[in-house]
Amino acid sequence: MESITADFIGNSVEASRTSSGYAYAQGGAIYNEANIGSINGLFKDNAAGSIGGAIYNNGKIGSIDGIFVNNSATGGGGAIYNYGNYDGIDNTIGSISGLFIGNNSLESGGAIYNYDYSAIGDITADFVDNTSEYSGGAIYNGGGGGRFASIGSIT
Repeated sequence: MESITADFIGNSVEASRTSSGYAYAQGGAIYNEANIGSINGLFKDNAAGSIGGAIYNNGKIGSIDGIFVNNSATGGGGAIYNYGNYDGIDNTIGSISGLFIGNNSLESGGAIYNYDYSAIGDITADFVDNTSEYSGGAIYNGGGGGRFASIGSIT
């Protein structure tokens, strides 16, 4: 997909149980497992019953430019969750720019959660009143099992 330009307001996805366990609710507004050139827009009051209140990425996104207001996730990444190296694929977001206000995660990364071999090139943004219950009120950058995520620069 070349690009997405739109406003995403009040979208949600809820987690539910299946006979084999949990069906995770990821990406309240956008769930990506492929390639997107760019995403531009307003993301307001979106929610995920698991991770990535507004955007969940398990693929490649060239750039994200937006205003993220009051998005929430019961897991990580109140606004954006970037998950890396699932099935040997290096997942990346080229750049993130914009404004993040009042996003919330009940785990880590109130605004942005970058995890497990994933990479974000650069972040140029303002972060205001974002919260998380554990780590990174604005940004969480970490890995699991000896794997590390990376962010080029934050300005």
